[in-house]
Amino acid sequence: MRDLAPTDLLACETLKRRQTPAGWLTIETRTLRLTRGDGSQTPAFEAEAAHRKGIDAVAVVAWRRVGPAPAAVEVLLRGCLRPGVLIRADLDPPVPGDAHPLLWELPAGIPEADERGPSGLRACAARELLEETGVALPDSALVPLGHGFFPSGGILAEMLWLFAVEVPADAPPPVEPEGDGSPFEAVGHARWFGLGEILAHQRE
Repeated sequence: MRDLAPTDLLACETLKRRQTPAGWLTIETRTLRLTRGDGSQTPAFEAEAAHRKGIDAVAVVAWRRVGPAPAAVEVLLRGCLRPGVLIRADLDPPVPGDAHPLLWELPAGIPEADERGPSGLRACAARELLEETGVALPDSALVPLGHGFFPSGGILAEMLWLFAVEVPADAPPPVEPEGDGSPFEAVGHARWFGLGEILAHQRE
């Protein structure tokens, strides 16, 4: 996508870089200076962002047919602990909402060191699906949903890669999810949701 970069930004120069480890995140502060397309430069300024060891992540849209109608589809979600949601309770968000830290999410995870490139990401997606939901499917069954994207590019360096897979009616029954041993997966469970149920919750 570099060929689609704004033409009025010629360069982004890093003048200084400082990293502050903060548990599983590293907070990075950079002193930057921009060079515009006409050659002029901005004054130096500081910008902060965060990244973690794995940097990128994968997520899986696992679905199954429960009837002949196109809308008769269910999606597999996993309950995950997200303490960051509690921050909203101590802030003044523009739209107040439920601050419960258990969220229903797509099965997701971070690639291991040997899970690089397109085939590695696909293997990671299949591994995370099994680890978090107990559904075992071959890597080849997972379909990439286009290029990765930045879910929070202004704050995180993470790129998210999406995969989809249909869980066939004759698939082996799920096994007990192993999880990754972290407190984030110590609570919650996997559950099938109808599309109508998901959309209804989105409107609440």
